[in-house]
Amino acid sequence: MNSNLKNIINTLVGLFIGLIFLYITFHDKPIDEIFDSIKNANIYWLLVNGLLLFIVMYLRAIRWKIIIENSGYTAENIDIMNSTVLGFFVNSFTPKIGEITRCTTIYRTSKVPFSVSFGTIVIDRIWDMVILLLGILAVFSLEIEKLKFIKSHVIKNILNLFSNNSNLIIWILIIGSLLTIILIILLYKFHHKIALFSRILSFITNTYDTIKKSIKLKKFNSFFLITLVIWILLILMNYTCLLALPETDNYSFYFATVVLFIGGLGWAMPTPGGIGTTHFLILQLFIAYNLDPKTGLSFAVLSNGITFVYTIIFGLISWPFYEIRRRKVLKNNKI
Repeated sequence: MNSNLKNIINTLVGLFIGLIFLYITFHDKPIDEIFDSIKNANIYWLLVNGLLLFIVMYLRAIRWKIIIENSGYTAENIDIMNSTVLGFFVNSFTPKIGEITRCTTIYRTSKVPFSVSFGTIVIDRIWDMVILLLGILAVFSLEIEKLKFIKSHVIKNILNLFSNNSNLIIWILIIGSLLTIILIILLYKFHHKIALFSRILSFITNTYDTIKKSIKLKKFNSFFLITLVIWILLILMNYTCLLALPETDNYSFYFATVVLFIGGLGWAMPTPGGIGTTHFLILQLFIAYNLDPKTGLSFAVLSNGITFVYTIIFGLISWPFYEIRRRKVLKNNKI
């Protein structure tokens, strides 16, 4: 299938899922009051949040460079950073296509083969998933009763949605079915354009080799330390959003940690920038802790929204630097 067509389908499906969760989360909620609360956010903590996000992106770039060098390739720091930021930028609009962007951009500026960079990103994501899962297990062990409530409350909400919005559900099922049928038709129509099996096999082999090499990192201690610092900074980003809102400025660092790992499940789902899914999970978490649901939604909108805004800003700044590097490499190859 044409890659552009596949990306469009992935984006539409991700948006569809995100919109469903947004509706479940925000229907019958005081939207005006939620945004009035956000308007009173402390700008100082929001600026600190942006600084922390930039440091996280930089550390992710350095961590990625360690994996790439372990695979036998090199890349300039500026190229690694540009690719990392642009990957985040694209992920803000599309579900997980930013990883493809990272592979494409680093190839154009540093000639790291796509299959190799893809393998390094798999390793990069595996470690993030390991930390996320360990964090979730820790939270579950410490907060089992509250999380049991979330489970029952989520099921109750879904059942209420079906019983109170039968017409909406019917339309969702119809649209979902139509999208599925269209996807099947497109797959059948464009199957002949899929790359040759030999190329696919070569790609899989190269990716597997990269993953196998990267398991034994030469700079594992640095890699692991950077990974821990990244996740600590992510908790701090949540904490600064709590400090920014008058209603949550007395909440604990521990609560920010719980929010990160439970809300992180929303980021792991195939929606652009975790839209809808993170809002939904954070709302359930606030309810489980007997906190004001309106405050939970204000925090969810602020934390998700400020990350989105800063990611767009950093992406727009990074893009011209990437273009300069790409054209320089292209020019040198022609000489």
